[in-house]
Amino acid sequence: MNRDFSDFTNIPVTTNLRKRGAFWAYKGPIQVNGISLSILIGVPKNFPLNKPVFLIDPHDALGFIPHVEPDGFTCFIQDQNLILDYSNPAGVLTECFKRTILALEEGSKEENKNDFLNEFETYWARNANESSRYFGLIQGGNDPYEITIGINEGIRVIADDQSDLKLINSKFKLKKPGRAIRGIYIPIKENLITEPPPYNKFWSLEDVRGFVLKSVPSPELNRLLDRFDNKDEYIVLGIPDNKGQRQFVGIKSRRKITSLKHPLLEVELDYKLTPFSIERIDSTVLVPRGGGDSMLETKKALIIGCGSLGSCISVNLAKMGFGNLTLCDPEYLRRENIHRHVLGLSYLGIPKAQGLMKYIEEQIPTIKVIPKQNKIENVDLSEIDQFDLVIVATGEPTINRYLNDEIRRKNLDINLIFCWNEPYGIGGHALYTNTKSLGCYSCLYDEDLRNRASFCSKKQPKAFTKSISGCSGLFVPFSYLDSNRTAEIASRLAVESIEDMSLEPQIISWKGNSSLFLKEGFNLSSRYLQFTETELYRNRTKFISETCLVC
Repeated sequence: MNRDFSDFTNIPVTTNLRKRGAFWAYKGPIQVNGISLSILIGVPKNFPLNKPVFLIDPHDALGFIPHVEPDGFTCFIQDQNLILDYSNPAGVLTECFKRTILALEEGSKEENKNDFLNEFETYWARNANESSRYFGLIQGGNDPYEITIGINEGIRVIADDQSDLKLINSKFKLKKPGRAIRGIYIPIKENLITEPPPYNKFWSLEDVRGFVLKSVPSPELNRLLDRFDNKDEYIVLGIPDNKGQRQFVGIKSRRKITSLKHPLLEVELDYKLTPFSIERIDSTVLVPRGGGDSMLETKKALIIGCGSLGSCISVNLAKMGFGNLTLCDPEYLRRENIHRHVLGLSYLGIPKAQGLMKYIEEQIPTIKVIPKQNKIENVDLSEIDQFDLVIVATGEPTINRYLNDEIRRKNLDINLIFCWNEPYGIGGHALYTNTKSLGCYSCLYDEDLRNRASFCSKKQPKAFTKSISGCSGLFVPFSYLDSNRTAEIASRLAVESIEDMSLEPQIISWKGNSSLFLKEGFNLSSRYLQFTETELYRNRTKFISETCLVC
């Protein structure tokens, strides 16, 4: 499509265009599938670094179609998927115009009607004009059930039960729990609702009641709603989309007269229906959106060692979707920790495990974190059998070998990862093993108890440790970036070990710059000097020792 825009005229920037970031505006005629209408072009001040916007006038000139919003704004592409040739402004304008017309044509022909269902919650929000925010933590499903609504100042929390309600209230730091009233979740049958209500033309009570009665048998509905007698009744509908999931949307019904029946059981003129959108914070939505895996929600992981490396891993696993974390570390956060630890100044003097629990639970709505301020050697290792995964990030080789050997000796069926940093940022390692396969942490050690994977030569002129204030401030120098890199490897192995039951025992190593290490007079190992990082990865499963007495 070649368009010279000679039939467009310059117009004042309207309020709607200004809200969309337009600095200049133009108006012209278009035809979409034989229908004549007008289109407004809004050009941003920093065009062509940012794309122009297009609003059709009126917004419903083509009927109610996907990707056209109440002000007429037409969404033709997401910015993340668009690369603009800013050296060719005319080409940018023409290409964006062409894509806009294509989106309008597809909508007019109902070729993209499925987008209504797959983005139902988004379109529903265009009708919602509530002053309160609604946060949802409900499972939904294929059966109707009673839910709980927490009424707080400016916030409504929708949860499956009172315990979830208290959990979310604590996440939002609400000092007062507010009122809790009953609501109802109704799953709508497939193909019953194919599109959201048009803008500013919300469903009537008769419409809603019709959808519900076709989805839930009357006796069951009567039983569920028999005890509902609030002035405001809350209904959450689960609308099936085309991806095998449900979109959650809300309706608040307010009584204008005294009635003993729920509005879904009694159609009256004196009920006011108000749609509200739900900001879902359940793991089903948030975890996949963040790149995680919702199947990890039921998995239990134990992280032993909550220092720099262990803290990074703990947060990684939480972000990836693990629903249950147990953190074991006897130490308190000290001032020398804060520049390479997830926790900062406000956590000084707090047990690391306790601080991480607070930090993670404040960020992740549904996760359960259990802190154990204890040395792992004082813990009954038979309890470890309850975990799907154990990650050891102590930085203490003796403790690592003890855990490896005891878990093997007890034949505990778990996935096990050991990880550690090398001094001065020269590298880091993560070793995965399980009790069903050959290859364990003790395989790394020779007769002289030297770690064959190490990047440090056995002979060194001095100790690696440094001190800030005497023996109490001893530390091995490495940075937060080093811990982050090792933690990423260990965290990816953690997820793979859960998702892939056939994952082989392996050690993955990364190599860093050795200049500071050498400047301090230390010596590198042959493993560091002779192999590239690619070669180390290629041979990651070849660490098994035939003389290992443990595995």
